[in-house]
Amino acid sequence: ENSNRVYVTKISEDGTKAVGMPKLVLEDISVTDLLYQSDTSTLFYASEEGYIRKVKLDNDHEVDESVPKEDIATNLGNPCQLAIDSSRQQLYVAIRLGKILRIDLAPPYRQRLIIQRPSRSRVESLTLQVNSGPLRNSYLFWVETDSNKIMRSTFSASDTQVISSEAVWTKSLLLYNNDLYWSEYLGQICKTSAFPATAYQNEKFLIHSNLGTNNLLSVQLSSATRITTRSKL
Repeated sequence: ENSNRVYVTKISEDGTKAVGMPKLVLEDISVTDLLYQSDTSTLFYASEEGYIRKVKLDNDHEVDESVPKEDIATNLGNPCQLAIDSSRQQLYVAIRLGKILRIDLAPPYRQRLIIQRPSRSRVESLTLQVNSGPLRNSYLFWVETDSNKIMRSTFSASDTQVISSEAVWTKSLLLYNNDLYWSEYLGQICKTSAFPATAYQNEKFLIHSNLGTNNLLSVQLSSATRITTRSKL
């Protein structure tokens, strides 16, 4: 959800609750999504103003002022979701008006248009399955909220398929054990197979409901394989 502040907080070892008070990291920015790369202590965030910026954090998760903030992409329109392929050091960016870009994380930050959908397609949530070998072995999954579709394509932009046409007002998408989980605006969590072998396996399964109207923002799976949610307060 668009915000002008970024906070960091510690979580318990079982991943079920926050520990201590949140710490303000950045403010006076227009964030549509953010992503933290722990091995480089780098925070990437997308702005509704059309840029993606990287910020170095220190050991206390505060901005390292000795390292300048750097824009790795500008004039993108409306970037709304980030996903990272750490093995190849590449960032994938969903643009709301039907595009997904791939950006190298090393200068000069080369960009490549991977997915070009019809301009009316409203691309929102984005998640990856990163596999070794050629790009055709790895997969992108994304949601097109104008048509309630969950889509899949390889990193090489081949074999684009519709995985589900029943993702209603999806707010977040996550891949786990070859299943796709997503949260819906009206308070449901659903799943379907990411690689259906038959039409039956492509069915949408409701796994949680009645989580409140207009407040469900994301779904995450903890290491203990529990469904946890983050709601707008």
